[in-house]
Order: sequence, then structure tokens, then C-alpha cells
Amino acid sequence: MDQRIDLNNAGAPSSPRSNKHEAIIGSAAALFLSKGYEATTIADIARSAGVAVGSIYRYVADKRALLDEVRTQLAGEIATVMKAAMNSSGDERTRLAAMVDAAFVETRRKPDTLRFLFLAPQHLSDALPDGSPADPMAAVLEAALAERVRAGRIHASVARSVARLGHGMVLAGLMHGEPDALKAGLANLFAAAS
Repeated sequence: MDQRIDLNNAGAPSSPRSNKHEAIIGSAAALFLSKGYEATTIADIARSAGVAVGSIYRYVADKRALLDEVRTQLAGEIATVMKAAMNSSGDERTRLAAMVDAAFVETRRKPDTLRFLFLAPQHLSDALPDGSPADPMAAVLEAALAERVRAGRIHASVARSVARLGHGMVLAGLMHGEPDALKAGLANLFAAAS
């Protein structure tokens, strides 16, 4: 997603897709962090965003869908820096290491991001209709394997499975602060997928 939430600025959006929608997402992010997901109500979010409660339902079906949007946006921000690193020069191992470093820098810059990433979203568990992974970070990992798929070295479904496994490794590595273990693990995972 191209819009961003600035968690350091009381959840205010920094590049709006729709001012109301972004205000809702930003307010939800800030309130989920300060009050907790369960304690935050749609009315709280509406009040904070400066919109009527009914306006929220024009953009999302329910509070859980709103959490999914917040999570997807934050995962997308990490995916953006991961993708830039994966597109850098060097061999695969060097690019994977750069991707891990970029993800760690991004989560250190916005430490509350990890809290959102570990709230399991209900809508992101399924793949998108085209079969690609719904999580932006898994999509970056799958794209990193695209050359192998094009060359016929692995099947697309294997790349998708490796990307999902790698995504879990990235989350675990970020949560436990283990960049070196994550770099080695991803390199081994990608090597095994050849």
C-alpha cells in the first residue's frame, strides 16, 4: 500500500489515499497501541478520527478488518525496504543479508510495528485470487525467487511455500532480535529451494 501511518505522530497519516480513511486507520493504530485492541471501540476510533461512527463502516466491515488494514499497511512499509534491498546488487546471500538489515532498521525506527505484525489477521491468512501471498513481506520473498521459477529450477508453488516459511522466519528473527541467525536461516532456506 502506498499510504503510511506515522505512529510517532499520534497515528496521523502521512500520505493520504482518502483523508477520512487515513484518519480512521491512523486513529485505530494509535488507539490499538495505547488502549489495546480489545479495549478500543469503534466509537473511540471515530471520535479520535473526527468522523461519525457510521463513516467507519463505509471503509471497513468491522474492527477486525480495520486491524487487518493497519497491519497490512505496516507490513507493506517493511516490505518496501525489503524489496529495495533485494533489488540491490550482489549475490543472493548479500541481497538477503541487506534485506534483513533493512527490515531491522525499519522496525527499530518504528518499534511498535512488531506488535501489530504479531496480531494474527483473519483476512491475510488466505492467498490473493492470483495465488500470490497476501502478506507484503511474503510477496517480497516470493519475488526474490522469481528468477528460479522463470528458469524452471523450482515450481511457483514451491516458491510460494518457501516465501511463506521465510516470512515466518523474518517475523521470528525480528521479534527475537536475531539478524545474524535470520540471515543464515534465509540463506539456507533459499539454497535448499534450488
